[in-house]
Amino acid sequence: MFKPIIRLLSFFSKEVNEIRRQPKLVLSLLLGPFLILLLFGVGYQGERPRLRTVLVLPPQGLGLVNLDDLKRAIDANFELLKTTADANEAAAMLQSGEAEVVETLPADIEQVLASGKQATVTFTYNEINPLNEQWIQYLAYAQVNEINRAVQTKAVQQLQGEVQRAGVQTTYPPEVLVSPVRFEYSNVRGKALDFMTYYAPGVLALIIQHIAVTLGALSLVRERLLGAIELFRVAPVSINQLLLGKYLGFTLFIGIILAALVALLVFTPLAVPFAGDVTTFVAFSLLFTLASLGIGFVISAWASSDSQAVQMSMLVLLMSIFFSGFFLPLENFASPVREIGYALPLTHAISGYQALMLRGHSPSQFAWEVMGIIVVAAFLVVSMLARWRFRQLA
Repeated sequence: MFKPIIRLLSFFSKEVNEIRRQPKLVLSLLLGPFLILLLFGVGYQGERPRLRTVLVLPPQGLGLVNLDDLKRAIDANFELLKTTADANEAAAMLQSGEAEVVETLPADIEQVLASGKQATVTFTYNEINPLNEQWIQYLAYAQVNEINRAVQTKAVQQLQGEVQRAGVQTTYPPEVLVSPVRFEYSNVRGKALDFMTYYAPGVLALIIQHIAVTLGALSLVRERLLGAIELFRVAPVSINQLLLGKYLGFTLFIGIILAALVALLVFTPLAVPFAGDVTTFVAFSLLFTLASLGIGFVISAWASSDSQAVQMSMLVLLMSIFFSGFFLPLENFASPVREIGYALPLTHAISGYQALMLRGHSPSQFAWEVMGIIVVAAFLVVSMLARWRFRQLA
């Protein structure tokens, strides 16, 4: 009656003892992720780029636009390097890389507006980074809005002066007439979190998944290369007992690492908040660990060598970084690629950990269900692959 349990626990103790005999591995897996989190928190700025800009003015002046107001508007969005009337000099600075943006104001603004046409402010840049190009276009939009507001305010002031000279009194300030509606921000939680705190649960989930996938990926292939699988075939041991023992051993080890990392995040100067329920966090982390180990075991059952297993685990890591919503929202991807993201445990762990730690909410029902499906599907696949490998050795 107790023989299956004893056999299962033998594999559990085997994996625990193997890890215990490698203190350098334990130390690297524990301190390494914390150092990564620390460097990420200290080094990540999260600020928009300050683009070096040259302002090209028309030789005859600006007319309706005040130069000092314009410089203040530019400094709010760009880093103003130089103001010049020589377009060729600005183009040379752009070409050499000294400047990143050249903003050219149109000549004869008043005459162009008087003719019923729009004056054009030209932003010229030489950019290969698509994110920087989006920033340039957005900041240029904001910049032109400020110029339009300045022009309209000055025009309204002149109009009000003419009206008052005609004996008509006006009570509205020019700023109210030009911008009758203003915006106001209100964050119900007070303020948003800093970037390090917001990304900390995602980095934690990424580290845990990578450790689990790597340990699982090297587990069965290592047994096969050492010849242990042949011994297991003649022993009264089933493949499911072997797998469950490894699941238990690695889950215990990863649980210790996770607890240590959470403690370092919450109870150190990093001070990442933990607003959720501890029991829910433990249950969700257990499911996440089992799902990640399952993917690692699938790799291990399929791979023919340890180097191939490491390569495949690195592919899972790259896929997780790009398609889990870690940096880019999953909704930004097309439907077929988005389905790949949903098949990764990290996708649901990031949203679940953020909900638990930062908001105090339980992970969504969808996250629980998909994670459970990944656990069951991975176990069935690795069980079939392992049996296939067993038959190959027969």
